[in-house]
Amino acid sequence: MSSLKDKAYEIIKKRIMDATYPAQTFIDEKALAQELNTSRTPVREALIALSQEGFLQILPKRGIMVLSFTYQDALDIFQVRMLLEPWLIRTYGPQLTKEELEHERELVIKEIVEEIPPKRSRPGISMRHHPHLLLMEKCTNRNINSMLEYSEQQIERIPDARRLAAFHEELSSEEYQKKVLEDHLRLVDLMLAGDFEGAAKDMEWHVQHAQDEYMAFWFG
Repeated sequence: MSSLKDKAYEIIKKRIMDATYPAQTFIDEKALAQELNTSRTPVREALIALSQEGFLQILPKRGIMVLSFTYQDALDIFQVRMLLEPWLIRTYGPQLTKEELEHERELVIKEIVEEIPPKRSRPGISMRHHPHLLLMEKCTNRNINSMLEYSEQQIERIPDARRLAAFHEELSSEEYQKKVLEDHLRLVDLMLAGDFEGAAKDMEWHVQHAQDEYMAFWFG
């Protein structure tokens, strides 16, 4: 990406993710180019890239529309996660060293203690947290990595901006932090004990619980 296209891409994507650009609204390419003090070319390139990633739809003679993230979209994403994340543990878990897992345990604790505030994506639902990150980094299958990356990006979208304050409040609660810490430490401890099948089954529970929590919060 060129620097101008990159800048436009990041700004547009952030606004889609946090619902500044609500679903089914149209993005004004000309106005955005003026706002960013650039030509329309890098903005158009960024919009095309985001349409290819499933965030936007280019409608001839109408414009560029933000695609909805629906109840069914969320269910589809969690179905992908339910299939792939336990598979990651079964496939790549035995390749992890004791040192890697002990370091991962330290990162889980550090992440919960230091990085949970609302600036972060939601652990348990997002995959940008340990031990999810370690398993994704170990995966050498590019097609599966692509599916996981797409799933991770989509599930971090804010379906309803009106509930954003409540989302941040729940995210930063002491009770929620403790629950996430316990869930992630349990996964790491099962792998440290060499029980990768048990860890895979625990991941299945973890993803199902995340799905139930997500659907109830955003669509309940």
